[in-house]
Amino acid sequence: TDQVRALGRQKQWDKASQILLEVRRKRVHPDHVIYHNVMAACTAANEWRRALHLFEQMNAELLTYLAWF
Repeated sequence: TDQVRALGRQKQWDKASQILLEVRRKRVHPDHVIYHNVMAACTAANEWRRALHLFEQMNAELLTYLAWF
């Protein structure tokens, strides 16, 4: 998450998004912290539509995850 946060400060939303994709490819459930940092990177780069999409995706994944319990 530190790497994603640093990318956000540099407005490198695309590289931050790649890290999120890599986490998913490893079949690891991304937590809200990595989502927040990627959304912050998108917002810093004025990619608010991507940030909104990630927010919606995060909420959908959380609901799916909670449905298992």
